[in-house]
Amino acid sequence: MQFRILSSYLERLEKTASRLEITRILTELFMTSEVSEIDKVVYLSLGVLAPNYEGVLLNLAEKMMIRTLAAAYQKDTDEVVGLFKKIGDIGSVAQELSKASKESGGSLSVTDVYEKLLEIAKDGGAGSAERKIEKMANLLEEVGPLDARFI
Repeated sequence: MQFRILSSYLERLEKTASRLEITRILTELFMTSEVSEIDKVVYLSLGVLAPNYEGVLLNLAEKMMIRTLAAAYQKDTDEVVGLFKKIGDIGSVAQELSKASKESGGSLSVTDVYEKLLEIAKDGGAGSAERKIEKMANLLEEVGPLDARFI
């Protein structure tokens, strides 16, 4: 499944208040997912990369994401901060900045995005913060606006 398809499902879920409708959307999402990627779809839908007991965390705090967005979209960090204060959601800021730079995304699969996020999460040691920012910025450059919002 292409990540942009997952992003469209996540957007539908975000706009839905009815538990029955949420269940229907999730059922549809899981039915359209490949067997080999269902675990990744579930984890990404929950906003995690692995079960809690595995201790896999992305560890990109708000300030790091602001620096990431500035790097990905060639903006000044003050401009990103201003947009974040105006919008109030870092994902929506990513979507807005991505819209300004391009209209369509790449063709990354759910597995591609998941593996890149997992690689970022597992990066540690000296200089890992800068490497994480660089890797995340590179990932955001490869996807469209809606995908950037949900990544």
